[in-house]
Amino acid sequence: MLALNRNPFRSRIPVEADPAKAVSLAGEEAALAQLEAVLAKTFVELGHGASEASCQIDEACTELESFLEGDNSADAEQARASLPTRFVAAPSRSFARTRADKARKMAVEARRLAATAEKKAVAECERNIDVAEQDLARVKAMLASFHAMAVARVETDRAAAKAEVAAHAKKPLPSSPAPVPGSERRKSSRIPMQTEVDLSSDTNFYSGFSTDLSDGGLFVATCNVAEIGTEVDLAFTLPTGQRIESRGVVRWVREFNDRTPEVFPGVGIEFVDTKPSTREAIQAFMRTREPMFLS
Repeated sequence: MLALNRNPFRSRIPVEADPAKAVSLAGEEAALAQLEAVLAKTFVELGHGASEASCQIDEACTELESFLEGDNSADAEQARASLPTRFVAAPSRSFARTRADKARKMAVEARRLAATAEKKAVAECERNIDVAEQDLARVKAMLASFHAMAVARVETDRAAAKAEVAAHAKKPLPSSPAPVPGSERRKSSRIPMQTEVDLSSDTNFYSGFSTDLSDGGLFVATCNVAEIGTEVDLAFTLPTGQRIESRGVVRWVREFNDRTPEVFPGVGIEFVDTKPSTREAIQAFMRTREPMFLS
């Protein structure tokens, strides 16, 4: 929320600075001089406040517009249409004071007029800043709402993916998925291992179950197959209880085939940028299991 260090203008003017209470022309000039000093300081502070309000509401509107980019829903269009004005004008100084040097009495009157105009400008600017605070709060509330809806959609997609995988979990998963034609012969042995695997790319999040593991990668049975070459972040837990997190690349894909419904679709993922400690943990676990084959 926009927060400015402001005090009500009426509380900042000393009682002795009221020109109406001066008993002589000299006293009226002195009171006006004191009033002008207070106004000058107030103008500087309100100028900073107006600039701060403009910057914050512009940042919030820009962030909301970026978040809504490509979203043509009714809620998004309504949000765009209700965006507030992004500029809060600072109070402008009156030029009435330039007439003050024509005569001493005329100068006092001109300065009084200038002070009155500036009081109105200060009050108007304070009202504008109050409106900006309300607009900023409203934009931030809309932004939070759309963020919450985006998170909810991700969680819904994740739950649906897990439910779909769980529905097929009772089917026998192939322990030795066939490599795609032309692929290179595996250089390391594989061991059977079934555990839930979380996968996330730049555009999607989904889950699956591994069927086997090697120190170079694993096969993940999932209905949400990704394209070859897709980089993913993957995470799973070894039967020993150790959590494994690594970066991976989809090297081959097996689509669902109506002719062989018992063969689950999925992706073959190669580990990349794996930490030495992570690779050592995988190798240590593999040494405790019998390999599926050696090559």
